Amino acid sequence: MGPLFPLLVAVVGAQPAPERMAVLPVLVAAEGLVDVDQVFAAVEAAAAWRLGLRPMTVGDYYFHGGQELARRSLACGPDAACITRELRPMDAGLGLVVLVNGELDPPLVSVLLLDARRGAVAAEWAGQISGGPDAVRDAVQLRTSAALDKQGFLQMGRVRVRTSPAQAARVMDGATEPDLGTLDTFTLPPGPHRLHVSAPDHRPKQVEVEVRAAEVTDLEVRLEPEGGLLSSPWLWVGVGVVAVGAAAAVTAVAVGQQSPVCACVVTRDQPNCVCPP
Repeated sequence: MGPLFPLLVAVVGAQPAPERMAVLPVLVAAEGLVDVDQVFAAVEAAAAWRLGLRPMTVGDYYFHGGQELARRSLACGPDAACITRELRPMDAGLGLVVLVNGELDPPLVSVLLLDARRGAVAAEWAGQISGGPDAVRDAVQLRTSAALDKQGFLQMGRVRVRTSPAQAARVMDGATEPDLGTLDTFTLPPGPHRLHVSAPDHRPKQVEVEVRAAEVTDLEVRLEPEGGLLSSPWLWVGVGVVAVGAAAAVTAVAVGQQSPVCACVVTRDQPNCVCPP
């Protein structure tokens, strides 16, 4: 899978079937350092927000006899093709093997991402980790995240946009519509983006937003009505009539109220000013 695939999904809104990734923890004397559930939790955190990727769950692992697969995979050593064959029952295009060896001091952590279709290594890392269980789990998450980045599964962020009026159109970067099934949410690569909001009879507005990986950014955009009461020519006609009427009233008072005076506001529905007899 090419490195631009997840980005392409974000840009054009395509919804292909996500790539399934098998996860295989291989734990050697790792009691007190990490267990299977914790490995899956670290991998899930690293894989979150990545379009086009579906990691296997811990339930899938047990359903496919993961412990036996881990034992046989360990016997494969560094042979990627051999490990791929062991992962084949999981029916996945990618395989992630996480090895934690507690027999070494400090313990060894290895993360191996395999292209299961080609039986080849897509990304790998290994190193000894000091700092105890928390450091081991953090290393699994960090190195899994780096391996997925290398394979092109960029970790996205989201922007939620509330507008006034509520049904205003929202477009990101000139072309990207909200996520499928939503009116207000965009899933985007990290970095700066430009939001355009528009609605009939309102002034459009553009807003700059910085998207951060694996975070949700909330925006509220209020559009100003075009024109409005103060810019309406009918208002000023009415004000003029009132002013004339007020002046006439002053004159009438000055002469001892010799004639009746009325003031009215001219509107579209009532274009004529009619005084009572």
